[in-house]
Amino acid sequence: MIEAPPDIKLRKRLFWIVFALGLGISISGFILEKIATYSLLDYRGIKFGSYGFNLAQIPPRKDLGDKKVVVLFGNSVYQYGSIPSLMKNIIEEKGDPIVLMNMAQVSATAYDYLVQAGKIVDDRPDLVVFNLYYWTYFTTPKFATNCDQMVFDGDVIKVFPGSFYRRYFTFKTAFPAFISSVVPLKRLDPIIRWELKLRDWMPEWFLTWVSYPHLNIDQERGELQYVQRSLLNVQQEKIVFSEILALQRELLNVLDQHHIPVLFIWQETSYDTQAEMFDVINQIIAEHKNAMWVDLRHYFVKDDFEDQTHPKRGKGVHDYAIRHYTAITQALEHFEKQRSPAQ
Repeated sequence: MIEAPPDIKLRKRLFWIVFALGLGISISGFILEKIATYSLLDYRGIKFGSYGFNLAQIPPRKDLGDKKVVVLFGNSVYQYGSIPSLMKNIIEEKGDPIVLMNMAQVSATAYDYLVQAGKIVDDRPDLVVFNLYYWTYFTTPKFATNCDQMVFDGDVIKVFPGSFYRRYFTFKTAFPAFISSVVPLKRLDPIIRWELKLRDWMPEWFLTWVSYPHLNIDQERGELQYVQRSLLNVQQEKIVFSEILALQRELLNVLDQHHIPVLFIWQETSYDTQAEMFDVINQIIAEHKNAMWVDLRHYFVKDDFEDQTHPKRGKGVHDYAIRHYTAITQALEHFEKQRSPAQ
């Protein structure tokens, strides 16, 4: 028997060592991701700002009894404002059999919403709520969270339309997202660095030099202002109308396929939404039996708001919560009546 030359043996050995290391890194990422998951019953919302949406878990139905499960998607008004907490107080006061799962993330766009919806359809909530305003439909940047690193996750890819992948990705842009799904440590890295407080002892010039990610966590000094400045810088960006309409249809189709009712709330804001975009999006929503929308934009009163979007503490924020909770309960009643004749 002829033995392989030493260099071939070495190459084979190196191959298996590298393969084992790569497999170990990939598996360890999945293990760490599993360990890092948490129940939304134990937290007011997403823990890590613009990162880690996939770590937040909706509890199993058996843990919620006969309560209606409502998932909230939105922006900083829901994630860091007191609106969801006030709505939960209303639920407790009234004794309504409803539980809110706050999955909002700062500055989330329509692209983020599509991925977020894909991640939770298997949980079959009784209602999904999306907050809409002008910035929701910015196409630059497309993703304001790290949901772009989850588009090749198994639970997303099985429900996503192929049209999204063909329209959005090239091989070059798809590769980093694919690696994040195969090697979860890639998307866990910023969260691990935050949890270990590595930012605390790093000088600002170094953080800038290495492009240290901003998680948009409310404990980070000036982080919300950072987000708003970033958005203001792209405020003049042209919205790609055809792209937005395609996204809206894809979002509705993903939810339709799983028979999940959805409520779109045009939230109170002083930012003007293009009339043409507003009308066409609402028309698309109206074409779907399991979807409805409500327009609360006209409730914006400058004296009741901190800025153009966030309500002030006190009466302003309380009235805001009542309006949104009323819209949610009306939507639940509407879809319940809609299902009744078939039962």
